[in-house]
Amino acid sequence: MKLLNALQIGLCAAENLSKNRSGEVIGITSKGIFLKLTDGSIVFISPNRYGNPLTLNLDTQTEFPSVSPGESIHLGEYSIHFDISSIIIQTKAATIYSSKKSSKPMSLPPDLKQTIHFLSILRSRLGRSVDLLDEVLAFMDESLALNPPDPESRLALEKMVRYAFVSPATCLHPIRFFVGRGRGLTPSGDDLLMGWIYALGHLVGFKDQKIEQLRQVLFQAIENRTTTISLNLIKASAYGEIDERLLHAFETMIGLNPFHEDTVQEVLEWGSSSGIEACAGMGLGIFTLNGFV
Repeated sequence: MKLLNALQIGLCAAENLSKNRSGEVIGITSKGIFLKLTDGSIVFISPNRYGNPLTLNLDTQTEFPSVSPGESIHLGEYSIHFDISSIIIQTKAATIYSSKKSSKPMSLPPDLKQTIHFLSILRSRLGRSVDLLDEVLAFMDESLALNPPDPESRLALEKMVRYAFVSPATCLHPIRFFVGRGRGLTPSGDDLLMGWIYALGHLVGFKDQKIEQLRQVLFQAIENRTTTISLNLIKASAYGEIDERLLHAFETMIGLNPFHEDTVQEVLEWGSSSGIEACAGMGLGIFTLNGFV
C-alpha cells in the first residue's frame, strides 16, 4: 500500500469527492490522471502546482502514482483508494483552491484595448494559427483579420454578443455551433465557451445584467453534446471557478495585473491550445459586456 498526500484541491473537486463514494480512472495523460465519479463529475489528479476547480494537486516531491486505465476507486471521507494499484491519496490536510477567493475586485469596467492587446501578444507568440483566436480578434477589431472569417462562425459570435442578455434563449443555437467543435479532451469550441461565460459572470455587475438565464441556456446547449471533462469545466466556470493560470491571464486582460511574459507562457502551456481558446472566449465575454456588435 502506498500513501500519498494532496497539497491542494479545487473547490469543485472537493465537492465532487464529498458527494460520491466510488468512481473509476477514465484517462491517463502526461500531465495527470482523470477520475470519473458515480454522478458523472470529474476529478483530475496532477503533480503540478496550479490551482484548478477540478484538480487535486499532489506533493511534487513524491513519485507520481502509476494506476491502470479503467481501475475502480472508492472514496472515504478524506481519502481516495485505488483498488488495483493499492494507492491511497489522503486529502484531509489539502488547502482548497477557489478562483473566486483569489480574484481581485474591480472598481472600473475593463478597457477593451487592453484585452485586444493581450490577445494580440498571445497570437504573436504562436508558431501556428489558432482559428478561434483569429476569429475572435477579427470580430473585435476587423483591422486584425488575417484570413477571411468563417461566415457561420462569425454569425454565431454576432448572435452570442447581441442576444446574451436581451434574449438568452436566442443564443441556444449559436452556442451549440461551438459545443464539441474540435478535437481533444476539451474541444476548442468548449474552451471558447468556458472563457466566455466566466468573463460574463465575473463582469456582469458593471452592466447590471442578470446571468442566470444565460447559464441555463448554456447548460442546455452543452448537455450530452460534448466530453464529460468539458461539461464539468464549463459548469465550473459558469459559477466563477477557473484555472489559476487563466485567472492570471484574465486579470491581465482587464487591467488588474501588469503584463508578464510568464502569464502568456502559462496560457500557451495549458493544454494543446485550450488556454489560447479560453482566453479568446474571455475576450469575447469582455467584448459582449462592452455592448458592441
